[in-house]
Amino acid sequence: MRFEGTAIGTVEAKKVGRSSSQFYQAFVFIEGRTINLELDIDFEGRVETILAAWRDPASNVHTRIAFKLPDPS
Repeated sequence: MRFEGTAIGTVEAKKVGRSSSQFYQAFVFIEGRTINLELDIDFEGRVETILAAWRDPASNVHTRIAFKLPDPS
């Protein structure tokens, strides 16, 4: 996935166990790191999550943990 020409993440299709549903694994690229943003069945939601986490790492629990950022609440 690219934003304004910069690679910011990727979404990979996954099968989980015997489930008939297709899951999507999202990864965001920030400061040379690849951060796992979890599985979901909503592809568009994974794309939106990557963009949101890339724009504001404090907005996502996984990027907050990876970068040891404080919880905004």
